[in-house]
Amino acid sequence: MVEEQQHGFAFEKWVIELAKHLNPDKSQLLAGYTDKWDLPAELNPVADGGPVSIKTAKWNSGIGFGDARRQFQVDHKFTLVIGFWERSGLQKRVVKIVPVLVQPDLWASLWNPIIFSDLEKLDAQIKNRGCSYQEARQLAQRAVTSAPFTDSVFRANPKIDSKLQRRLQCSLTQENFFKHLAQKITGDKEDEPSLWGHTIPPFLPGRPRFGAD
Repeated sequence: MVEEQQHGFAFEKWVIELAKHLNPDKSQLLAGYTDKWDLPAELNPVADGGPVSIKTAKWNSGIGFGDARRQFQVDHKFTLVIGFWERSGLQKRVVKIVPVLVQPDLWASLWNPIIFSDLEKLDAQIKNRGCSYQEARQLAQRAVTSAPFTDSVFRANPKIDSKLQRRLQCSLTQENFFKHLAQKITGDKEDEPSLWGHTIPPFLPGRPRFGAD
């Protein structure tokens, strides 16, 4: 997991540095930036594309979106950039980059028929320290394998361990991502994935570098 997180951080850094490279007069906006989005709308190279959320996912695996309640409450358009990777020897290579503009009504439809109170109830159940982690896992698993959770495109993912972790996260399958959010984009891998006119290095370096436009 640590290795995967490091790869995700490297991709996120590459996207952020690219956005700064394309918007040098606005890069100072990231100083002290603490919003829930990875990039503010002002640094999105696509005009009127809203703020930017950056994610990574293993090819042919689920795409994690973090806290389910927070994602459910997204109510305005944003740009979602996903870097899909696969292992190449001892390294990981990005094999597809997909940027999509997500409208709030479409995002909300992926949650139907789940309503916010369903997530609140499940989240409270997961975080109930009166239950052992084994009991919490059993109850959470029972919930997410029943309606309304089984009828939603989004998947609720309880994260419960024997230590302190008790979180309710969410994800989309790669198939549903392309089916619902990236319908106009081919689901095939690419030899030279690019974003905003710039090709990503085969293996991400420690410090991104961009040539002349």
